[in-house]
Amino acid sequence: MKKRMKQFFALALSLAVLMGAVPEYAMALPASDQSDTDIEVSEVEDEDVEDESLTDAEVDDVSVKSERTSGEREEIKKEIFKSIFFDQSTSIVDLSSYNLKQEEAIELTGEVLEENYATDSVQVAYVSDDENNAVMLDAEVDPVLSAVAKDIDELADGDGGEGSQEGKIPMTEEEKQEVLQLYAQYQQYIEANQDYFGIQAPFFTTKDTETSPLGSLLIFAGWTQEQVDSGEVSADDLKGMLNMFIIGNQLAVQLYGEQLLQVKEQALSHISDDMSTIEKMLVLNDWLANWSTFDMAYIMNKGKSEEEKVVVAEEPVQSEFEQQIVGALTQVFQQQGMDEATAQQYAAGMAPEVIGMYKGNHFGALVMREALCVGYSNAYLYLLQWACPEIYKNSDGSWKTKDELNYVTVEEQVVDEDGNVVMVDVLDENGNVVMEDVFDEEGNPVMEGVYDSEGNPVME
Repeated sequence: MKKRMKQFFALALSLAVLMGAVPEYAMALPASDQSDTDIEVSEVEDEDVEDESLTDAEVDDVSVKSERTSGEREEIKKEIFKSIFFDQSTSIVDLSSYNLKQEEAIELTGEVLEENYATDSVQVAYVSDDENNAVMLDAEVDPVLSAVAKDIDELADGDGGEGSQEGKIPMTEEEKQEVLQLYAQYQQYIEANQDYFGIQAPFFTTKDTETSPLGSLLIFAGWTQEQVDSGEVSADDLKGMLNMFIIGNQLAVQLYGEQLLQVKEQALSHISDDMSTIEKMLVLNDWLANWSTFDMAYIMNKGKSEEEKVVVAEEPVQSEFEQQIVGALTQVFQQQGMDEATAQQYAAGMAPEVIGMYKGNHFGALVMREALCVGYSNAYLYLLQWACPEIYKNSDGSWKTKDELNYVTVEEQVVDEDGNVVMVDVLDENGNVVMEDVFDEEGNPVMEGVYDSEGNPVME
């Protein structure tokens, strides 16, 4: 890992610690439209309280809860968390030894999911006996979050094989939970702000890595697969990286969200309802090519010290975007107790890497008008999702979920007599081919096809 990126991850982790592991969804930026919410506490008059006597069963239930200490509740929650996310041999969680009524099991499990940003990522069903004692729960975990938990487990055990992200120091149970919690928070923020992010594409969980989805984000953040395989990734590196993506996404929405929507509308003004999907794709491709430029300087200078950079302006000037990000981060740090000079120093160190992150997503291509390869891909996908609501949205205008699209896929490979892969088919959950790549004898792609759910080609 390059020293500069490691320093940035340390800054991101420091910011998260100062801010209490990054407050939910929004940092207190001066440009934010957030307003304080007053909690109104209403007093209940004695005469308004109805006399509701408890049944014997309810009295027993209250007695069990009152006898259980907060420490015991936390221990049960830890075991439920571990069973749901890290025991992937089964979806069943055995609750029979905890002496829980179903209501308490629901309450504790709900707290586990809420505290770990997984309320919408885990579907739970409960089984109780004739006396309403919770016997077990069946938890269905979002496939991406489940894959992240598997990645973390391999990293934590210190005994993984190639591609396992085997760390130099095994992770503790607390560190495993912290990393999973941060990824879930990152995922939840994106899915709660789909107007700004669209529906996340699989390349964010599979890009250039054998250890998706955590490995994919590491690749986006500048690590190589060799570094991941050789065990250079620590728990702090993972937490710092995830905080970088969380903080960066929050800043992007708060500083540039409205501008993004305006640019999106400008792009969509060039297409019409009477166009076919292919025509829309071609028009948006041409528009994006003219709108944004490829940032070759960023690629050539990436990971180099100031002395080693090969593309340098004669009189470097801090860009408008960098000034805005430095200003926003400076105020965030100051609100967490830093003096102005230290806050500016930290913010100045973080801002260039945040901008680099944007150039790998649609904010760089559409707002800053400079992007890297994956930034173009992300921007193009974002525009296509808005351009094709019949595919990506419901009739009421809400965004479809990943499960409602051809998102969960299986890959099938066809090999020749020498073992060379000559064709790769990607199948949806119903076994239909949704993408097909054909390769020549040297492994070079010669044809790519994309198909709809009925097998009709939409791009070849």
